[in-house]
Amino acid sequence: MDRRKLLIDPVNITLNASGSTALRDGQRREFPSTLTLNPNSLDSFAQILLQASGNITLATPWTVPDSPTATTLTLQAGRNIAFNSGDSLRSDRIGQSI
Repeated sequence: MDRRKLLIDPVNITLNASGSTALRDGQRREFPSTLTLNPNSLDSFAQILLQASGNITLATPWTVPDSPTATTLTLQAGRNIAFNSGDSLRSDRIGQSI
């Protein structure tokens, strides 16, 4: 069973459909102080930990897909975790939105 993990820790994170894709195993990249990331590129990870010393902003609807293995999602921000108006976070596994 593939239990891929992803840890990202810039100053600010914006999750937006027009953002860049997540890294794959073994890749490294320097990030700007604000990373704009496409949340759909995170679908293949079993554990997702997004840490920002500043803010995390969800700027697009995001559905974490149901998968045969449990997916854990942790958002940690030094300041705020914000959802733009009309945007949501949903889990297919439990069928609920945040």
